Amino acid sequence: MYGECFNCEIHKKYSEAIHDVFEQINKMTDEEWKAAIKETMAKYPDEPKIPSSIDYNYKQVIVVRKDLNMRKGKLAAQVAHASVGSLTKLIAYDEDGDGMSLNIRPHSPMWHWLNGRFVKIVVSCENEEELFKIKLDADNLGISTVLITDAGFTEFHGVPTNTCLAIGPDTIENIDSITKHLKLM
Repeated sequence: MYGECFNCEIHKKYSEAIHDVFEQINKMTDEEWKAAIKETMAKYPDEPKIPSSIDYNYKQVIVVRKDLNMRKGKLAAQVAHASVGSLTKLIAYDEDGDGMSLNIRPHSPMWHWLNGRFVKIVVSCENEEELFKIKLDADNLGISTVLITDAGFTEFHGVPTNTCLAIGPDTIENIDSITKHLKLM
């Protein structure tokens, strides 16, 4: 099947390694993150430096339904759809239809997030009811959300299914007021 790799130990090991790295990153404080970036950049002196004016106070959270028991690859694809979906909401097409552009207001939460650490945290909720409540809470605070509905072609027996929700990007304080109680995936 296109895009899926069954019984591939190499991909499984890479996936586990990437998961471990993200677990470590998610546990870092801002100071630890800045020190790690500085140390890494010192190894590559010819690369452009990260500006000191970056705002580290923005993040995006993707909430995934636990009750669906999605395969790891499916879960990863749904999370990617959610994060990318927050950007595609901002696409504007030219009048003639030949081109498109991203409309990101300077100093908006999206602008700060894209020019910062680009933090994405993946957490879980119990079921669709909880997912919708979290969406409503974010909407009521004016935080951008993207609800992902899988078409059901490869899982869910052909039934379109709400799988996850991107919240933000927005300030850490705003997003934490909605998602802090949720467990990391």
